[in-house]
Amino acid sequence: MKGALLAVLASLGLAAVQAHAGEAAGWQPIQLPHSSQRDLHSQRTGKDYRIFVSEPRHAPPPGGYPVLYVLDGNALFPGLAIQAQALEDRPDPNLRDSVLVVGIGYPGEALYDFKARAEDYTPKADDRQRLPGREPPPSGGADDFLAFIEDELKPQIAQRYPVDARRQTLFGHSYGGLFTLYTLFTKPQAFRAMWPPARRSGGTRAMSNARSKRSNGSSRTSLSPRACWSRLAVPNSPRRVPPWTTRASAIWPSGAWSAMPGT
Repeated sequence: MKGALLAVLASLGLAAVQAHAGEAAGWQPIQLPHSSQRDLHSQRTGKDYRIFVSEPRHAPPPGGYPVLYVLDGNALFPGLAIQAQALEDRPDPNLRDSVLVVGIGYPGEALYDFKARAEDYTPKADDRQRLPGREPPPSGGADDFLAFIEDELKPQIAQRYPVDARRQTLFGHSYGGLFTLYTLFTKPQAFRAMWPPARRSGGTRAMSNARSKRSNGSSRTSLSPRACWSRLAVPNSPRRVPPWTTRASAIWPSGAWSAMPGT
């Protein structure tokens, strides 16, 4: 009797497992349309990076696609890629635009590689804030990381896709925002527009040093607020975008963000 009861319970358990397996068979992993990724090793930084690309569906304009480079790509690329695809699907053809979105992240499943980004996104600074009782993360790799973007990543993207070198934007948040501002002060010609939605505390001295370096060691004029506004202006747009504000028009036409497709 006991053996028969055990056999019945075992059969019920097997049936439950099979039912669950059949139910799960209808589920599929989520895929981001028109997107791909690959890992790329940098000779300059010695690190591996995961590069995400969202490719426009429409043919490129005569000058090539504008490009949006997104830091912390593991976390931030999917949302901005969807926004770019929505921009292509606008009901009004006059508001449509095709943008190539390139996310720069790190191998692995984590949204953020805190140690790697802390090193890559921060400039050298002797007065970095340190929290009591906590080992400070590596830092000071911003120059090498910027060289990776300029000398290794951008050429590969341009080789694979028709891009407009005059319309390239850099987006970064938190430490990524600090790196974006550092790029603005040290190599403003690298990107047509730069979008740092949040300033990182503790980077003021590094930014001041970078600005002084640009002013004293280069024939270019220092980056006054007016110059910053001019550099952040969107081509063919009459509006100027202040460098410290989070305006999507610094990347895409402002009218295209008024509603999602179908509204």
